[in-house]
Amino acid sequence: MLDSFLDARINSKGWETWGFRLLPDVKSRLGKRLTADKRSSQNRRLALGHYLNAALLELPEDNDEQIEMIRSFLRARGGITDPSQSSSYRVSPAVYELARDLDTELTATEKRGLVVYLFSAAVELFLERLDAEGPLGRPEIFSPQQ
Repeated sequence: MLDSFLDARINSKGWETWGFRLLPDVKSRLGKRLTADKRSSQNRRLALGHYLNAALLELPEDNDEQIEMIRSFLRARGGITDPSQSSSYRVSPAVYELARDLDTELTATEKRGLVVYLFSAAVELFLERLDAEGPLGRPEIFSPQQ
């Protein structure tokens, strides 16, 4: 996630806005993690897009693996989900390219409307890993020696 944050700060002109749909509970959990990380790291510039970007960079490239990820996500929820919520986030060129074509690819392989579950599954898995790592610490700040 910090790599996404740094990339956005250093290469912000390359980042583009894209509309993503996430399930409400995943979006809420993401917001809570962001709030906690802003507090623990004292970095008020962290944004939801940094987390989403980092999570989607970890998606498998293989379409069959993506479909299995969706199925596992839905199985874990008993197939019951609330309607998704749309939000726009600034993401890196790599994630923008991925997101732009993913819905079409999943529709061609399986059926329409699955991309929300893939995005939500990716964010949920990413948040689980972050939770296991604990609170985000404040980075050491370089200070030249006098």
